[in-house]
Amino acid sequence: MNKKKASESLVLFVAIFGTGMVYLDQTALNVALPALQQSLGADISGIQWILDSYILTLSALLLLGGVLGDQYGRVRVYAVGMFLFVVTSILCGFAQSVPQIICARALQGVGGALIVPGSLALLNANVAAGKRGSVIGTWATLTSMLIAFGPTLGGWMVDNLSWRMIFFINVPLGLVAGGLSIRYVPESTNPNKKGPLDLPGALTLLIGMMGLLFGLIEGPRLGWERPIIWGSLLGGVLFLFLFVGIEHWGANPMVPLTLFRHRVFTWINLLTLVHWTAINTFFYFLPITLQQAHGYSALHAGMSILPISLSITLLSRLSGRATDRFGAYRLMIIGVLLTGIGFGWMGWQNSFQQYWTELFPVTLIYGVGLGLLIAPLTTVAMGSLPNELSGLASGINNTAARISGMLAIAIFGSLLATQFRQELMMQLGKRPLSTSFYQQLMAQSGDLGAMEIPTGLSAEVGNSVQEAIRLSLVGSFQWIMWGCVGIAILSLLILVALGPKVDESAG
Repeated sequence: MNKKKASESLVLFVAIFGTGMVYLDQTALNVALPALQQSLGADISGIQWILDSYILTLSALLLLGGVLGDQYGRVRVYAVGMFLFVVTSILCGFAQSVPQIICARALQGVGGALIVPGSLALLNANVAAGKRGSVIGTWATLTSMLIAFGPTLGGWMVDNLSWRMIFFINVPLGLVAGGLSIRYVPESTNPNKKGPLDLPGALTLLIGMMGLLFGLIEGPRLGWERPIIWGSLLGGVLFLFLFVGIEHWGANPMVPLTLFRHRVFTWINLLTLVHWTAINTFFYFLPITLQQAHGYSALHAGMSILPISLSITLLSRLSGRATDRFGAYRLMIIGVLLTGIGFGWMGWQNSFQQYWTELFPVTLIYGVGLGLLIAPLTTVAMGSLPNELSGLASGINNTAARISGMLAIAIFGSLLATQFRQELMMQLGKRPLSTSFYQQLMAQSGDLGAMEIPTGLSAEVGNSVQEAIRLSLVGSFQWIMWGCVGIAILSLLILVALGPKVDESAG
């Protein structure tokens, strides 16, 4: 067998399973959250930390992971990241408490930050230039398909095995991909990428985002007036300003601020940060609402998202071709409009009991919108800088998308918890409850739809209370979906500010 050909095919396999595993883990876990919540006794802030601890380290260290691979060997850094991801996946699977899984997830994100940039770097270094476009297209399609079935796979595991299997499945996948990379993929570095690592920049970015996260997540639980909350928010902002200063004056910055002198590059990353916050809010909180308020099983909740995933997979290639032919501007306008319609439909609809008439149409519209939006937006983000900086442009845009997920969970999770408490107070006020029972129920408001009915209530009143909890969650989800409509409108304004000249960056 031709060694170079075998190397190229193996590199493709390694890249697909590396990137796919990191994001598959994230999408599969979304539908498992209610089961995990019940198993570990997590409230809404616990769920937010379980999700955000992973995204925090992944997004803060993503660019640093790419630099490490360039300087110290892409295979070496990829393999180290895969080993760390496998070990921490085992720790997540065996976690017996919320703090344990939060710590393991944070370390898992570090592993992911070494894997993701390494995957494309390995393809770029080991695939011949004439084949690179085709191979990367195959990588993008198969990775998207792998991620697309994450919610369905996660739902099946929850219903038939355990939520813990979502983490344990990473073990054989990671060992195979990591082992093949070490054994068969040639090592490579970038001789032009030498110099000190931007560790101060990475550290200040991590601490700054951590401060903001703590304040946003714990604010509703501890009280916004507490010094630890506003002190954490203020400290987070100060560290982010310090990060900007380090990147501006540093000798070897992780994010050269001069890049943001390019108008299109700046606005397209702002659009990514803003609109993907709404998109991630939809994906994180829809499965919880379907299971806890509408009676869906974990598997059915995962399968309900399939029209979105399949639309993205099927339309991304077509929208890429359409971008080349018609430009990116109109496609992005249509994509944002359709996703905005999806948010509004979710904000208006209060029942999803009939899947084909109540949920399927909105997921199809939403999926088509995303399928039309992703390819042109990515093309503009890559093309908004000179060709020699396209890798850095992609990395920054990817980081913006990851940070948007973190913000979605922190901001909209806290808004959901606050609104749920207010809705619950209103709903319970209509029920014949004693002060004692009312206080017991309100003390559990952080559990959302997983609240337990106190013993001692009659069957009739207990059913009425259960309905109050359901209606409170439905109303809260509708409320944050209308917030996402507002974000979609802001996204359209950003696109208008960019204007049709954005098509010049998609050429």
